[in-house]
Amino acid sequence: MHKYSFSVLSGIAASLSLPPVGLVPALLCFSFAFYLSATAASVRQAMLYTGLSAWGWFMASVYWVGSSLFVAGGLQLLLLPVVCLLFPLFLALFWAAGAGLVHFVLSSPSARLFGLIAGLGGADYLRSVLLTGFPWNVTGHAFLGWLPLAQGASVVGQHGLNFLALSLIVAIVFL
Repeated sequence: MHKYSFSVLSGIAASLSLPPVGLVPALLCFSFAFYLSATAASVRQAMLYTGLSAWGWFMASVYWVGSSLFVAGGLQLLLLPVVCLLFPLFLALFWAAGAGLVHFVLSSPSARLFGLIAGLGGADYLRSVLLTGFPWNVTGHAFLGWLPLAQGASVVGQHGLNFLALSLIVAIVFL
């Protein structure tokens, strides 16, 4: 049970890397959840660890969507739990699916860690273009507060920065 709680907390802590806080090293808090996912005993566990950390990430970082419901008040406020809890959960399903696929296809924990770069990067890409069309809050957005890296998006794009961010997280696990 503690591992699941820490997975959620790692996502919440990692979201501090996004603007307006912009604490870029906080992104490395995902390393804990990535390690748990790579060493999980089953596909279900890998999906849970990664999905819960993504849920924490999205809960803490898409709070502004819930803020829009306060403009008119009234019945719209009844949607607040849906927007603040279930919408982030839906977005986290993309990461859970990516981690599940990686765990299913690859057998060694170190291969799974490298696979998470592609699996979660692909999941973020799909989240950006399918169903939701919600390209915000990919891990690469952590670099938006650090101008030299943020300008790298002009060369490699949002998803290139995402690949770099995911690679840094995985590199920390190998230390």
